[in-house]
Amino acid sequence: DAVSTVAWNHDGSLLASGSYDLTMRLWTPDGHDRGTRRGHNDYVRRVAWSPDGEFVASASEDKTVKIWNGKTMDEESSLTEHSDAVSTVAWNHDGSLLASGSNDGTVKLWDPKTMKVMGTLEGHSGDVNCVAWSPDGEFFASASDDATIKIWNVKTMEEKGTLKGHSDSVLSVAFSPDCETLASASIDKTVKLWDLSGATPVEKVTLTRARQGKAWQGLDLEARELAAKVETRRSVVSSTSGQHIVTANHHMVYVHGTDPDGKKKKKQGEPLACFRSPARVSTVSCRGTLVFVGVDKTVKLWALSGGTPVEKGTLKGHSDTVGSVAWNHDGSLLASGSSDKTVRLWTPDGQEKG
Repeated sequence: DAVSTVAWNHDGSLLASGSYDLTMRLWTPDGHDRGTRRGHNDYVRRVAWSPDGEFVASASEDKTVKIWNGKTMDEESSLTEHSDAVSTVAWNHDGSLLASGSNDGTVKLWDPKTMKVMGTLEGHSGDVNCVAWSPDGEFFASASDDATIKIWNVKTMEEKGTLKGHSDSVLSVAFSPDCETLASASIDKTVKLWDLSGATPVEKVTLTRARQGKAWQGLDLEARELAAKVETRRSVVSSTSGQHIVTANHHMVYVHGTDPDGKKKKKQGEPLACFRSPARVSTVSCRGTLVFVGVDKTVKLWALSGGTPVEKGTLKGHSDTVGSVAWNHDGSLLASGSSDKTVRLWTPDGQEKG
């Protein structure tokens, strides 16, 4: 069945994938299957590695989060406190806490050592679609179908503030590397940037021409490489080094600067550049000046250098829609997951590996 999610471990030595066939698999960079585990009773929506690579968490439609040993693939525990599908799971910066968001409207914080719930955070009136930790681990944000984002203080387990401005479900949120800006992406076709530097979060700017999407998502702490992946029927937002956000809307891809009043002299929220894809875009990943666009059964490579996007090549091999892409820790390999039930590995110059 379709591959729904992929994620690399901290040093790029293993890739985890989750699928609609209820399994979680581990792969080596040369494409060898390290093993398959079928522990969930419904499809796997998200996989996430602990920062040290010792464990991988999987969130499922079956209302559970499972923790797997990253070496033996043994199931360490099953977290069963949610009352509805678990849509998202994320580790904090040092792996001491795990956050899960659910269609039951709650976010739960878990101690991975004791596997006990440290706190249940309530306040959303709709499904929780995404949780994201600040890089310093002091706060995390949750995005919901209730059209709001909530910022939570980790130490007090209390809500710091609710960000209201979107008019429809918020699909993704993520902090900038300096923790001072939050990006949010919504079904209302907008991406918003929020200023977190003051005592109260304030909306800074709305980026136009965006569509259902994903926001900043850290890939490695050193390079601050930022990217995002798509879920079914959703487009994407990605960024690199906090300088760009890339949004996709059907056949169009837009490149935004995180400082709309910067050197490009564009009006607030307007894209710096845009280009048309030959088919509907399903996912985007951005690294450096390169943008990889999932289009139908292929991944297309565009270069952003020089101010004008230029198509550099097409990665062919999948036989069905490419729905998820992720870089390894040093940018030497790109993984793509597809509805053709396969995961493929690519080098930055577009060569398939393994």
